[in-house]
Amino acid sequence: RLLGKAIYDRHLLDIHLSPLLYKHLLGIKPGMNDLKAMDPVYFESLQWVMNNSIDGCDVLENFSVTRQLFGKSIEVELVPGGKDIPVTDNNKDKYVEALVAYECGKSTQSQLDAIRSGFFDLIPEETVKVFSMQELDLLINGKEDIDVDEIQSGCIYNGGYDINSKEVAYFWQAMKKWTVEERGNVLRFITGTSRVPLDGFDPVFTITKASDVGSGALPTAHTCFNQLVLPPYESLEQLVEKMQYA
Repeated sequence: RLLGKAIYDRHLLDIHLSPLLYKHLLGIKPGMNDLKAMDPVYFESLQWVMNNSIDGCDVLENFSVTRQLFGKSIEVELVPGGKDIPVTDNNKDKYVEALVAYECGKSTQSQLDAIRSGFFDLIPEETVKVFSMQELDLLINGKEDIDVDEIQSGCIYNGGYDINSKEVAYFWQAMKKWTVEERGNVLRFITGTSRVPLDGFDPVFTITKASDVGSGALPTAHTCFNQLVLPPYESLEQLVEKMQYA
């Protein structure tokens, strides 16, 4: 529900979830590459099983696995009656498929179902299925790359500033010379997050002229409105100094 609420409110979270979790939210079937990302050694052992004959080997016995559950060893059937189905060259592909399905979802099915249920309480499932995993990650976390020209093109000015004001020009010059980390700090100061939303800021990014303050004052911000309140600085160097201090 928290994930869904954040998307609904257009609030970026900056939490990097497993691609496997995104797949379950989007209804995408997990595959071998997901197991590889979780456990490369386990992946390699299954690759060996797929590429070599196992008839007569004691590597695998049946369609079940033994796992620890609260300190106790339990045998889990990968398919109904799996304890009585031996693994052979003829069915090893189905064994690997069932094992991947278990390790990448069925072993935590109740928890994944709870996440899906809470998420889709607030976000209609059909509206999310159009996204790829990468797009869903961007929707939740925002864009890591900070394109200054993109932010500048959507910015509005008020309080006496306009696109031609020298203080405005100083600000964009500073943003373009700063590193990505420094730009992120500026965005966090102004908007509450160091990232850029997938479809732009809402409310729009705003620069307002500070009233009744001198050029020595520090800038302030209203993160609820994505608004920077900028004093009338007299040079680029002064703006950089005050912004970095703030």
